[in-house]
Amino acid sequence: MIRLFVARKTRINANKLLKLSGVVIGLGIVSVLLLVTVITFWFARVPFTYADMDLNQDGWLGISEAMYFFDHGTRKVTIEGEVCTEYYALKDGLPLKVVCEN
Repeated sequence: MIRLFVARKTRINANKLLKLSGVVIGLGIVSVLLLVTVITFWFARVPFTYADMDLNQDGWLGISEAMYFFDHGTRKVTIEGEVCTEYYALKDGLPLKVVCEN
C-alpha cells in the first residue's frame, strides 16, 4: 500500500513538472516573439540604414552599435546655403548622418 501511494505521488509530480515545463516554454516563446516585435518596430522607426549603424563595418550590428544610434537627436544645419537635417548622437554630440532636401 505504501508503494502504491509513492507511485501515485511520483506520477502527480511528473505531471506537475510537465505542465510547469510547458508554461516555461510557452513564456519563453512569447518573450522571444515580443523581443523580435520590439526590435522590428525600433528598426522601422530609426532613420538609419543597417550600413549606417554598422560603425566598424564588419557586417554585424552589435548591441553597442545599435544603442549608439538609438539615442539620437536632430538639428537643422546649413551646408553650402542649403538647410539640412543632421542626426547626432546624444551621447557625445557627434553627427551620425546628414540629410538634405535635394
